[in-house]
Amino acid sequence: MLHLFNPYNDIALAMQPTQRFTPPRQAALIAQAGALLPLWWAAEGDSILAPEASHDWANQVKQQFGLQGDIYCGEGADKCAPWGWSHDAKRRFIAAGVSYDSLPTDEELMRHRELSHRRISSMIIDSMRSALNFPLPPTPVEVFNEDSLWQAIDMMGGSAMVKLPYSTSGRGIIDTSTNQGLNQLRHSAQGMLRRQGSLMVEKRLDKMVDFAMLYDITHDGKVEFLGYSLFETVGDTSYSGNRLLPDEEIRLHLSQWVDMEQLMSVESALQRVLQQVIGSHHAGPLGVDMVIYRSDSGSLLINPCIEVNLRMTMGVVAHHLTRHFYQGSPIWLNITPGTVANTEKNIIQHLVPPNPHFTFAITENLPYLYAQ
Repeated sequence: MLHLFNPYNDIALAMQPTQRFTPPRQAALIAQAGALLPLWWAAEGDSILAPEASHDWANQVKQQFGLQGDIYCGEGADKCAPWGWSHDAKRRFIAAGVSYDSLPTDEELMRHRELSHRRISSMIIDSMRSALNFPLPPTPVEVFNEDSLWQAIDMMGGSAMVKLPYSTSGRGIIDTSTNQGLNQLRHSAQGMLRRQGSLMVEKRLDKMVDFAMLYDITHDGKVEFLGYSLFETVGDTSYSGNRLLPDEEIRLHLSQWVDMEQLMSVESALQRVLQQVIGSHHAGPLGVDMVIYRSDSGSLLINPCIEVNLRMTMGVVAHHLTRHFYQGSPIWLNITPGTVANTEKNIIQHLVPPNPHFTFAITENLPYLYAQ
């Protein structure tokens, strides 16, 4: 298996298959800095597409933690596992010497692109309504012009989250509950619609906590539950870090807000719905972002699908890393701009070689914003 860390893939999906994609500078720097991140979940015999990576650093952490992957040397790749699939990912593998026979067809990639559109959240929420015994928020609405956009925002009570169909790390999301957000939307709505053809509008919720449920789809289309992801965002949208905890501890943490029965019912119902909606059209890990929120009546409820990430996620990475690093104390998976000295951020372990652009690390003693 040949791994590729291409975290900008959600942006690449916005491009038409015939368009050549160049990632934004910051996204390209994150990809370059984190090229060796797949080393932490690669299996025996796997390789990582990281031509500029440090072999010495890789060999050191492999020996220290019993990791099994190697840096790709240009031969022997019969299967590929990028962070996310797109026509751009396929082109990158071809440029590395991978044969066409080892890669998805263009038709398979188009189907994957369709399923990665944010409208998939609407399909999943509608499919889950009859399977759960508690109310769900309004289904997100897809709009194709400015008149429909403002009508949908009014339908959500004037307080909505407007999202591009394809975007990453909280970008392409506008909160209309503030004057700043409304002014930004008035200025940019036409361009957003022109670039991607539509926008998704969902009701803004009184969020208590972010989390995700993680699944894996086998090559024969069977959906298997992997675990939980407990993460934080900045400004309600941008990812800032994952807490590394066993699944039982995350469930216990979330049960401070909702009954364990509510969590378990979402876990099983979502597995069935993913089987129906996605099935064999995707193979590999995926994450479904969720929130616990306070409803208009004051009840604490789960929104079981804020977003489907039909790819590898930082939550899945955190799930792998928990086995290596969790020893009963609070620790975090963080990605931060710039080089950070170990003493400054209480770094337990760098996950990729230190570089001047981004620090990928396991850290301790960082503030935790939610109830303990």
